[in-house]
Amino acid sequence: MNVSDIHKALEGTEELRSWRLNNVYSEIKEWGQRPIKFTSDPRGSQLFSIEEMKRSFCRRFIDLADSASRLLEEDRVVSAAILARAQIETVGMAAFFVHEVSRMTRKGNLERFEKRVDQFLGGRTEDGEIAKRVHVMDALRHLDKLDHKYMEYLWEKYPAIRAFISALEEVQSTGLEIQDLVSRISAMRNYDTLSEFVHPNALGTFFIFGQPEDSGPAEEGAKELLRRMTGGATWQGHHMITALNASVGWSDEYFQQFGSATE
Repeated sequence: MNVSDIHKALEGTEELRSWRLNNVYSEIKEWGQRPIKFTSDPRGSQLFSIEEMKRSFCRRFIDLADSASRLLEEDRVVSAAILARAQIETVGMAAFFVHEVSRMTRKGNLERFEKRVDQFLGGRTEDGEIAKRVHVMDALRHLDKLDHKYMEYLWEKYPAIRAFISALEEVQSTGLEIQDLVSRISAMRNYDTLSEFVHPNALGTFFIFGQPEDSGPAEEGAKELLRRMTGGATWQGHHMITALNASVGWSDEYFQQFGSATE
């Protein structure tokens, strides 16, 4: 694979990712608008709140994506990156929420189930105190596991990806950054790259907001990277879609495990 082939392959990858990005956006928006329905009476349970929470994640994700897009139109790349990073956190929390609801259902202890759900919903304990919140890093650690599995899946299923990445590492004259490519695929690499600019350190402050007259190719390159990473954050919503789709029909498991108000 020569330099020309690598550039052509990268262009093709970008076209495919752009199509999938728009597809992910549409699927998540549709999920946020789905009506909430049950096969049994949900009264006296947290079922409606759980389903509402899933859709709330979707609506938050779309709001962040739309806002980031408008900021990019104004060339406000750091502000857009902050929202993009929040998108990935939303993806992680949504996937973790679905995972924990399913896990606690299988355990079959209704009291513990409700306490765990309260930690996501901000419910109150028996003493009237607000339940301890789920920390975003717990959600990101869960997303990291999903991300590793997804990357391993791509690596094993698509030999072309292995060959492409290997070629990029070997042909240094292309001027392409392997980290940039991987960050477009991996949610956590994407998150880490955004974090480098979101935090008010050298990259996120001096490098982007230095004297305008001193701005050059390096600064423009960094801004272009942030634009790509911001779009990549929307694409990472595929993890949310996978989790939400897997949760369809989950309430039936709840009714089998804990019963319903009409029984």
